Amino acid sequence: NRMNQLTIKRNCRVDDTMHKASKYIVDLAIENNINSIVINAFNLDFKDYEDALQSQCAEKVSIDFIVTRNAKDFSGSTIKTLTIEAFLAKVKADWI
Repeated sequence: NRMNQLTIKRNCRVDDTMHKASKYIVDLAIENNINSIVINAFNLDFKDYEDALQSQCAEKVSIDFIVTRNAKDFSGSTIKTLTIEAFLAKVKADWI
C-alpha cells in the first residue's frame, strides 16, 4: 500500500544520509591523519563495522550522542544514542 511505500522510501533516504555522514567522517579522519579510528573500530564488539566506525568517530571528536533508528546496534558504544524522534524532540525543546 501507499503508506508502506512512503515508509520504505523515507527509511532509504535516512539510511543514505547516514551512509553519507559516515563517509564524510571517515574522509575527515583520513584528511587529518586520524587512522586510529579505523584500527580501533575493528577491535570493538560490534556486529556491523560501520556502526563501530561511527562510534569511534563520534568518540574521537567528542560527539554528545549518535542519532539512530536502532540503538541496540550501538550497545557497545560509550556514546549515548538517541532515536530520531528523541533527537527531534531535543532540538525542538532547545529551540523553544
